[in-house]
Order: sequence, then C-alpha cells, then structure tokens
Amino acid sequence: MIVALLLCAVILVSNSWHHFHNVQPGWDEAWYLGTSFDLFYALKEGIGLFASHYIHALKFTAPLVTVFPLPLYFLFGPSERLALWVNDIWLLLTWWAVYALARDFWGEKVGWIAVSCVALIPLNYGLSRSYLIEPALTAMVAWTHWALWKHAQEEKSRGILLGVLLGVGILTKTSFLLYVMGSLWIFRKALLRTMFVTLGLALLMAMTWYVPNARYVIPHALSAAWGAASRPQDFGPFWSLGGIFNFLYSVLRDGFSWGYGLAAVLIFSWDKNWRKKGFFSEKASQILLGWFLIPFFVCAFLTFKDIRYLVPAFPAVALLLSRSVFYVIKTPWGKGFFFLIVLLLLKTLSTQTLGWPVGPPFRFNGPPHPNGFWDRQAVLDVLTQREKNKPLLVGMNFDYPDFNFRSLESLTKLHQQPIQFDNLNYISKSPEVFLKKKWPHRYVLIVKGIMPFNLDNSINRHRVFLQEAFEKGLIPSKRVVVLPLTSGIEVDVYELSSS
Repeated sequence: MIVALLLCAVILVSNSWHHFHNVQPGWDEAWYLGTSFDLFYALKEGIGLFASHYIHALKFTAPLVTVFPLPLYFLFGPSERLALWVNDIWLLLTWWAVYALARDFWGEKVGWIAVSCVALIPLNYGLSRSYLIEPALTAMVAWTHWALWKHAQEEKSRGILLGVLLGVGILTKTSFLLYVMGSLWIFRKALLRTMFVTLGLALLMAMTWYVPNARYVIPHALSAAWGAASRPQDFGPFWSLGGIFNFLYSVLRDGFSWGYGLAAVLIFSWDKNWRKKGFFSEKASQILLGWFLIPFFVCAFLTFKDIRYLVPAFPAVALLLSRSVFYVIKTPWGKGFFFLIVLLLLKTLSTQTLGWPVGPPFRFNGPPHPNGFWDRQAVLDVLTQREKNKPLLVGMNFDYPDFNFRSLESLTKLHQQPIQFDNLNYISKSPEVFLKKKWPHRYVLIVKGIMPFNLDNSINRHRVFLQEAFEKGLIPSKRVVVLPLTSGIEVDVYELSSS
C-alpha cells in the first residue's frame, strides 16, 4: 500500500510540474478549451443560454469534455492551464476504480499492486498532461466495469448508478460502449433486472446532445475511422499488415514502454496460475480480456490507428498483470525483481517528465519543449488595439500544434473577444483561387521563418504560395506589423483592402 501511494504521489507531483510548464494547447485541446470557455460564460448568464450552447457544442464529438472543468472555472476563474488539473482528478478516479476492481476480484493486496501497475503506464500519465478526452473516458470505463461487476454480484440493485455511468460515458466519447461491450454481454442476465431503469436513464442522458447532433456525429465517426478524415494520417489501408504492425509497435513503445512490456512478459512467464485450467472461464479474466481485446482489434483495423484510442483499455492489462505480480512477489527473489521494475519505470517517468535521464519522448509524452512558447497574445493585442473589439474574421497560412486557428480562438474565447480565425489552407486545393476570390477576411496572418522540422505539409499546402502572394502585392493589402512568434519564426499581419 505504501509503495502504491508513494508512486501515485510522485506521478501527481510530476504532473503538477508539467502543468505549470505547459505552454499552449494543440488542435483538439484548444477546440475543447475554447468551447468550455463559451459554456462557462453562457452558464454565468443563465441555464437557458447554457443549454442552447451545450446542444450545439462541438457538433460531431461528445461534449462533456468541455463541461468537466466548469466547477474549477467558478472556483478559480477560467484559464487554459487550470483545465489541465481536471485530468489529475480523472487519474485519481481511475486508480481508485482499478483498486476497487482488483480488491473485489482477488483481495486488497492485489488492489494496491494494481494501482502501481496502472499508475506507471507512460501513456496514461502522458495523456493526463494534455487537455484531451481520454483521461476522463478511462475513468468512466473503469468505474462502469466496477459497477457492472457489483450489480451482478450483489442483490442490491445498482441500476441507477449504471444508467448514470453509461449516460455520462456516452456523452464523454461516442466510442465509450466499445470498451464495456464485453462486460455488458457477460452480465446481460443481471442487467435484465433493471434494464428499463438503466437503459432508459442512459438513453435520456445521451439524447440531450445526440438527438440534435446525430446528423454530424455518424458521418464524422465513419469518416474518422475509415473515410476521408483518416487518410491524411497516412497509415495505409486498414487491412495493411504494415499498418497493424506499426500500431502494435507504437502500443508497446509509446503506450507501455519497452521496459513495461518486457517486465510484463517476464512476470506472466513466471506466474503459472494463468496457465491453469479454468483461468479463462473465470468472470474476472473474461471481463479483463474483453475490456482490452475488443478495443485492440477494432483500433488495429481502423484506417487511423491512433494508440490514444486504446488507452481506456490499458487498465485491463494492469489488472491482469497485478494478479501475476502478487504471485511473483511471494516467490524467492520476486520482491526484489518487482522493486527493480518499479525503479526502471520511475526512470521512464523522469525521462518523460523532466528529460532526465536523456531519452526519446514517447508519443503524447515527453518533457515540455524548452523553446515551446509561441506568442499568441501579441497577435491578439494587435488585432484588438486596431479594431477596438469589433467582430473580425482573420485568415492564416499556417497550421501547427503550437500555433493554429484553434489555439488563437481558445484565447479569444477566454477573453470574450469577437475574433474568429480561419485556416486558409483548407479553403481550396488550388492556390490560384486566392488571387481571384473576394476576401471575407479583414486581416491575414502570414507565418514565415525557419519552419519546424515536423510541419505537416498536407495541412500547410498553400503556406509558401500565400506568403509570396502577399509579399509581391498580388493580393491587395498592406502589412501593418511584424511580430516575433518564437525562435526563428515571425508573423506578418496584413490588412486587406476593402475594395
């Protein structure tokens, strides 16, 4: 227990350090944050305005990620960094649910081991340092599995609790049911006792947002999984063996780390219990295997094979591993072996938090970039000073995680400024259209300089053309200011002619 609590404390402290050193949100993060600021200011005006904004929030992605930080905003005031602290609450809830499941399956000691196993998964703590959906979704999935188990094991009905968890889970992410469908099937007979209460409550909650937005959600979900929205990610066809291998490689390297994966293989090999007859017929084993394998195979056969989608299934691996660890530490040398593994994974935590010892950053992980500051506020100050808080549409030729139209809009919504931004690279496939079109924009931001090595040219296809067109005067405009953004990069602010 002491080891588990110390590990959790170390991870929360490292997260706190990381939160203070995070600079600005990326694409999805900024989108969620901007929407959460909208909802916060709407709720301050009244529940009716909030309901109207909530119904239209995000359109094709479940909205609760934008609602979760609102209590903190009311307590401390809205800010981009404050929202990150919500993820620490989700981490704690995930650890608690994992402890409760392992305790109910195999006893209290295994529960504390399970907490250690899940807390040290790099992608779990890495994603909690970004304002994304997965930390909340992971907690919801874990608690739903626990509620299903208790509902089936006890005479006391937990139909209302299950209905609330299912409803909140579906409103957290559309794919929520993917992670719990195995357990829903296993406990289908127990669910019949409260089917109308549980499913009715879950449906009523989900309908508050999905009914008005179904026409956006369904096409986007299909497009993101196998259609046009997934193709720019360049994973190849969904059946590609190379793509599936790369997905598995990324799960091991970036999700768990090679150290965690190797330790798991050694521990499972050491433990002979799981090879005994009857292991796979146990309810606990079936729950955990379904929890992990169903999402794994679905994610492996998506066109866009993002390991982030598999994170809510990672606690299942930690739970299975904890049972074997409990067996191993009772053998000679077992405790010493487990202690060495914990030290190795703490070294990984240090590398992915502080950059020491030096090592490659994992996906959705790694220390804050020392030169990561991009001066978004300077751009907004120029625009507001020139236009005195008038409604504006501003175009830009640049799209990058640290500086994009979403990250700028996040700030404008935080400060309640009526400025909208537009990525000009998305307007047309042909750059010549910019020389002929009538511009609805008042200003255009032209980012130039030494571009980041990982700049995605597919979403910056017109960047160079637009820069040259404005510099040569091919588009009627005047340059009003040049601002430094970050090391080696600046932005020219052009005011378009009204004619």
